[in-house]
This record gives sequence, C-alpha cells and structure tokens, in this order.
Amino acid sequence: MKKVVSIKLSDSEQVSQYLENLVHPLKDLILAVRNEILTSHTDLNERIKWNAPSYYFQEDILTFNHRQQKFVQIVIHHPSIIEIDSKILIGDYKDRRLVHFENQEMLEQNKAEFKQVINQIICKIQGF
Repeated sequence: MKKVVSIKLSDSEQVSQYLENLVHPLKDLILAVRNEILTSHTDLNERIKWNAPSYYFQEDILTFNHRQQKFVQIVIHHPSIIEIDSKILIGDYKDRRLVHFENQEMLEQNKAEFKQVINQIICKIQGF
C-alpha cells in the first residue's frame, strides 16, 4: 500500500486556489484588486479568513466581500481606518470602512489612493 503524502498549501497558495475556484461575474476585477493589494506593501500577507481572501500585517487589515455581485467590495476593518480620511472610503461605521470598485476603470482611477490607505494603516501598526 502506498503512503499518501499530503502537502499543505501556503496561505498565498490557498488564496490562489480559492480564487481559481471562485465563480463570480467580476472575477477578473477581483484578481486585479488582489494584485493591487499585494503590490501595495512588501510586508502585507494574505490568507483565507472568514471564508474570503484576507490581508494582514501583524494584525488583520482588510478582507474581500465577494458576496456582492455588482461591484467588488473590500472591508477595511483595522481599527485605525476610522482615523484615515480618503475619498474612496465609504461609510461611517464605528469600526470599519468599505471600498467599492465597479469596474477596471474605477480601479485604475483609484488604485494609488487605495494603496495609500493600506500603507497608512501599516504605518500606524508600525507606530509611525
């Protein structure tokens, strides 16, 4: 009898596999947003948490809400988000803000601002 060796995927590989299997009308846009998130800061990590791709640096920062079908929604849930002022942040919740991308053009127009928000949170985590 052959011994079956199970190889555990890395967190990033799990996210890739999750997204590969995802059925969503805006899947290409989700993949583009993922790329912008991953290239926003070299210390940012990804994993599947809350049954969705989630991103962290020492602490949880943001998560995809792929249940929306008409736009890509990102939930930024790090506590410092309430201190950040940005035109792309939606909502005045006490503990989170949302970001919506309806199409590739909207992502292109706002990706620098999106990355800046992510980097501001990482700077706050680092104590800057």
